[in-house]
Amino acid sequence: MEVDFFLFRHGQTDWNLEQRCQGSTDIPLNHTGIEQAKGLAEFMKDIHLDVVFSSHLKRAHETAKIITESKKIPLIVEKDLRETFFGEMEGKFMTDIVSHVGEDFWNSFRDFENTDPNLSLPGGETRGSVVERMSGVLDKIILEGQYKSVGISTHGSALVNLLRLFWDRSQGFPYIGNCSLFHLKYNRESGFKEVTLLNQD
Repeated sequence: MEVDFFLFRHGQTDWNLEQRCQGSTDIPLNHTGIEQAKGLAEFMKDIHLDVVFSSHLKRAHETAKIITESKKIPLIVEKDLRETFFGEMEGKFMTDIVSHVGEDFWNSFRDFENTDPNLSLPGGETRGSVVERMSGVLDKIILEGQYKSVGISTHGSALVNLLRLFWDRSQGFPYIGNCSLFHLKYNRESGFKEVTLLNQD
């Protein structure tokens, strides 16, 4: 059995543009984000998908809807694909967050090589929790065995935490821009293979 997962980040929001921490705050796509999602749909026109699973948050759901409408395939909402909950830092500007937590902690929090599952922003969700629920969605899709090629519409931090499990660290880790698209392949014999970045904004 093989399953191809195509994981993508949502398009731009006003809070992305303002460099504000979104997390579970439900911010919709802005005009640029809608155009980015349309561009992603065009980029993916020759990639077969059976279905797209999406975070329930507007920015991811709106991105997924543009993809599914272009392909005329089902869209399934999966709340466990939501963004990391950032606790007390949600809604704050990134510069203010750095001032609040300190540069050393911020650099550690942002470091892809730091795999501490208990790391979180004040009052926020731990990395371990994010990985558990994100990987749980993939595992459930595989176990059910209904789909062979699956789109996953999600968020930047959630993607980073999930991709830590599979990324070839010798390549260095790419910036995950709005509508970045990754391909992750699974087969029963070898499990999940290394993930590949297919585009970049």
